Amino acid sequence: MKNDKTYQQYFLSVKELALHGKVEDAALIEYVIDGIRNLETNKVILYGATDIKDFRRKLEIYSAFITKVPNKSAQSGQSYGPHSTRKMTHVKRCYNCGELDHQSPTCPKAIECFKCNEFGHKSTKCTSKPKKTLKI
Repeated sequence: MKNDKTYQQYFLSVKELALHGKVEDAALIEYVIDGIRNLETNKVILYGATDIKDFRRKLEIYSAFITKVPNKSAQSGQSYGPHSTRKMTHVKRCYNCGELDHQSPTCPKAIECFKCNEFGHKSTKCTSKPKKTLKI
């Protein structure tokens, strides 16, 4: 599915292609659902359609649903909706201390070892032995 098409336009495009190959309605519905770039949990509305008429009705409901529900997958970098302009959000992390509110050039703390959690050296230079942990 291209971002410039609505779900109904996409359905009609796939339906037209399916006419050339004598594709059954159930397979057509499955192809359309598979082509929609969104989380499977959001596409649940589309499953269970008994025929093309029922599927088109569910597709209208899905279109309305997607425009109302905020997308919580922005960090995945994928664009989910026919006209979505979401971009991947980049998390800035300090490589000295691991905090998210700044980066290493402006870090107020010393370098922290992510292996032993002590300050003053990197984990690649760490000489402490790994602490034993209880596995449950």
